[in-house]
Amino acid sequence: MKIGEIFITSLFKFSHYNKLLLVKKFKTFIYLLLLAFIMLLGVAAKISPIFITYGSIESLISKELPEFNITDGRLTCKPYKFDDPKSGLYINIDPSIEGEGELPSGYPQAAVVTATNLSIRNNYKVQHEKFKDFPDFSKNSIVNFFNKYEKKLLIGGSILLCLVFVIKLAWNAVLYALLAYIVNLIFIHARLKYGDIYKLTIFAGTFAVLFNTLLSLVNIGFVAQIAPFITLFYVIKGTMSCRADEGIIIETLDEPGDTQANDNFNDNDNNFDDNNENFS
Repeated sequence: MKIGEIFITSLFKFSHYNKLLLVKKFKTFIYLLLLAFIMLLGVAAKISPIFITYGSIESLISKELPEFNITDGRLTCKPYKFDDPKSGLYINIDPSIEGEGELPSGYPQAAVVTATNLSIRNNYKVQHEKFKDFPDFSKNSIVNFFNKYEKKLLIGGSILLCLVFVIKLAWNAVLYALLAYIVNLIFIHARLKYGDIYKLTIFAGTFAVLFNTLLSLVNIGFVAQIAPFITLFYVIKGTMSCRADEGIIIETLDEPGDTQANDNFNDNDNNFDDNNENFS
């Protein structure tokens, strides 16, 4: 099967899922890379407004980042605040405050900076840092860094992120395939090994990847929580289809033409026995 056929079959042709078992390992890995690339495109689409507006990360930092300097673990700069509930982004920089700042609730992306501390929330994962653990640096040093390495960082970051997505998809497929394998043993009884179900799980993740990628572009994040159930539904449906195909193959052995052929064979066999008796 070509990659396009695999893609279409994986999306909605459950009755043809048995054909996916014939896809070679190398092509299955290529397909896994395709799914990871789709996820990467979703990330690129989310950050594309930055490049449309500013042209580069360096330009964004140069225009939007206020002047600052961190020396001996202390921040000096003008206060800065950005609050956009629509996009779920919150930034508050206030060097007049000491210690750890408090991150506001309801923002997937938030950062609070004080004279001595940095607090960041990224998709509900919170991280706290102290400036005394940082080397001395300023806005100019960051602008110069991106001026020199931005293209390499974007290319390297894209490759690294794609590999991360491949590993994530492959690892998730291990868990989903195990659950589907147990369901198959108890309820479906298709003659499939774990490796077969694992391969089906890779392809069964197509719809969840597309759905999650598209909806994440409009900041609908709950799909990430239901994506495993979508994948499990697809792989179980595909396993049931493979079991149904086994039944069809068995039934075709007893078609009317085959029955007539068997009867003719039995008649010839009886005639052969009669001739042996007459000879005797």
